[in-house]
Amino acid sequence: MPGAGRNQAETRPGHFEGRHDAQELGQPVDGAVMKRLERDALARILACQEPGEA
Repeated sequence: MPGAGRNQAETRPGHFEGRHDAQELGQPVDGAVMKRLERDALARILACQEPGEA
């Protein structure tokens, strides 16, 4: 099926957002950059939760 993988980003919301942000900033996207973006995103999510929810 032509273009079957094209909608992968749409089927997994948020999965490619960090990669997209890094490319907009003009940084090379490598494992270290992705790890930092994922860690920062997780920290923001945890900071928004009420104590005791996690």
